[in-house]
Amino acid sequence: MTADLERTQILYTSLLIQSTHGLATTPISPGDDIRALRRTWLAGFAGAVHNRLTAIETAARHDAQAEDTVIGGPATTLVLASSDFPVPELTDGAVRRPTAAPAWSTSNAPSSPP
Repeated sequence: MTADLERTQILYTSLLIQSTHGLATTPISPGDDIRALRRTWLAGFAGAVHNRLTAIETAARHDAQAEDTVIGGPATTLVLASSDFPVPELTDGAVRRPTAAPAWSTSNAPSSPP
């Protein structure tokens, strides 16, 4: 999760730098409303970022579906947590622990099918 936050911060900082640089280097004609130019330029920049992220997401989804087709179904890749991640704390309430006796056995099975 920390890595995701770091990547998000890097992406945000990169986009902020790119937008600031792009806006600063945009020529302004005499008589143009600077505030309107900034608003429309930033709206266009945000739209371009959205389009790129949507295209990347669509491509990733398409690749995953193609991989599922090749292997005959959805992949069940094992994900391992690092040793410093508190996995037992997260699973204590979610995982049922085995009991001494099974909940269902042949002794409580019906004698004949219904």
